Amino acid sequence: MHGAQVEMELLDRDRILAELTPAARSRLSRLEVYPTLDSTNSYLLAQVGADWPSGAVCLAEQQQAGRVHESPRVMARLALSSGG
Repeated sequence: MHGAQVEMELLDRDRILAELTPAARSRLSRLEVYPTLDSTNSYLLAQVGADWPSGAVCLAEQQQAGRVHESPRVMARLALSSGG
């Protein structure tokens, strides 16, 4: 018996931006999408000193060491940079 094939839609930066409401878009200063990161939160924290503005968002299809990495099907984890 063969399992059913499931087509997985990957994160698409342009599509995400197009789907945001104007209010949400106005709060977003930067959006980055990666196939894999150790942790989206750790990645953003490492960028704090690199002129990243408040409202920066990082998405990853998969995390290797983040809080959600134990999940067998990690779709994405959203982490917002702190305004500082």
